Amino acid sequence: NASLYMTNLDSAASYYEMYLVTSNRTYYDIMSPYQMNGDLAYWNMQISVLADMDESDTAIVRIRQQGGTAQADINAVSFFSGHLVA
Repeated sequence: NASLYMTNLDSAASYYEMYLVTSNRTYYDIMSPYQMNGDLAYWNMQISVLADMDESDTAIVRIRQQGGTAQADINAVSFFSGHLVA
C-alpha cells in the first residue's frame, strides 16, 4: 500500500502519476487536474496491490508531474506499508 497526500497541485499540469515500482512489475495511479477550477489545495493518490516479490526484491514509490509549474508538495502524512503473505 502506498498513499501520497499532496498539497498545492498545479491545475495547469496535464496529469500527475504515482508509481509503485517493484522488482517484477510497475503499478500506477493517474489523475488530471486539467479541468479543475484553479490550483488544488490538496489531493490524495493511493495504490494497493498484492505484489509477487521475493526476498531480495525492492519496492519504490515515485510521483511524476507532466507539465505546469513544479509547486506540489508531498505532505508528511503520506505512507508506504507492506505485509509478507506466505
